[in-house]
Amino acid sequence: MGQGVYVLSLSRLIPHSGSILARTSFVTVASALVVAATATVSLNLFALEPLTKRSAADKADLMTMTANMWFELIPKRRPPYAHAIDAQHQLILSEDPKELPILKSRHRYYRLLKNELEKRVGEPIEIMQDEDKTLWVNLPSSLCVGFSPDLPHVQQVFVGLSLLGVVVAIMLVISFLVVRRISRPLEEVAEAAATFRGVTTFDPLPEKGLDEFVLLAKSFNRMAQEIETLIANRTTLSAGISHDLRTPLTRMTLALELLPDNVDPKLVKRFRENLASMDALITDAAYFARGEAEKATKTNLRRLVRATVQSVDEDIQVRWTGAQTKEISLARGALERCISNLVVNAKRHAKGVRVEVLVTDEQSEFHVLDDGPGIPKKDRIRVLQPFVRLEESRNVNTGGSGLGLAIVAQLCQIHGWEIALGESETGGTDAVLVVPLTKPKSSD
Repeated sequence: MGQGVYVLSLSRLIPHSGSILARTSFVTVASALVVAATATVSLNLFALEPLTKRSAADKADLMTMTANMWFELIPKRRPPYAHAIDAQHQLILSEDPKELPILKSRHRYYRLLKNELEKRVGEPIEIMQDEDKTLWVNLPSSLCVGFSPDLPHVQQVFVGLSLLGVVVAIMLVISFLVVRRISRPLEEVAEAAATFRGVTTFDPLPEKGLDEFVLLAKSFNRMAQEIETLIANRTTLSAGISHDLRTPLTRMTLALELLPDNVDPKLVKRFRENLASMDALITDAAYFARGEAEKATKTNLRRLVRATVQSVDEDIQVRWTGAQTKEISLARGALERCISNLVVNAKRHAKGVRVEVLVTDEQSEFHVLDDGPGIPKKDRIRVLQPFVRLEESRNVNTGGSGLGLAIVAQLCQIHGWEIALGESETGGTDAVLVVPLTKPKSSD
């Protein structure tokens, strides 16, 4: 039960979103840390701790044996003996007891050394330190032994930790390179999928690399070709239907003009309005089905927006803020269609409509605001689909064809723009069109 809870809690630490490189790097780093922690604990239990105990015991044996030998020697032999002990074992022998501050270090080695010395001499022992950092121990029989504070096993431990760090670093680098090699082809597929619109010439992905990536590239290329063929067939079919429908509409319009004068004018007017509505619906449907990408051309953005809005209603005010762009490169016809459809849609559902444009060096935002009833949050994405209308009467004059916003959404998808529906300060709709700006290249 305990292990199950641990695995569950560890799984929550792994991010459930992001790139393969990020998630794999996280797992690799976590694994490296676990390996490092395990190795550190193992090194401490099976190497550092035994080495520390052995070193403290050896040091205590050496000091007690040296003291015993010291008192067995005649006085004139003691100075050469002290010199030899200092040269071979770095121990300083003195017959003058020291009264120095007690060592403040709490390192385990010094605690073990103190305990080992007390076991051998049978008396309490204190390790002291002088101003030169030399450590001193007063042994029985008035012999004081000095030694260096350097830990004898630090170098071995440092080498072990250094090797551990090198192994972890190598593991991280290799893991990063392997994951990067795997994620790069996936990034290429993702970029191709993000830029593919089905209405422009598609550059097939290179079918090379690992077998899985070759299979993925082949499947994606085949899918892209089938989508292009499907859209081309739909465009051809829609164009043919539009052409075939306009012919009888033209005939009915001509027959309506040739009616005798004694026909009821109200009936004639109603037929003309119906024919006009049918013609507008066919135009919108054909434009939506065509869905073609338009090449970017040099355009005066301010002049384009003003002319497009005035073509719908000259009384609508356009408020311009931000950078003063002269000429930029964009799909002029697509932008005209988007702004026109948004303004027409706003006028159909509200009395007060205004347009605000915010331009920066990177993008332009077109806000078409109205004081109408607004669009509920749950319907703001749905109304961007074709033939979706919130007005349930199905009256074309009040609800439109249901393709205006769909055409805007389609053009945004084709050209990499963004469309979002929000709420204005009056409770109406704030339709926001975001268009990245690209400065035209100067011709030589």
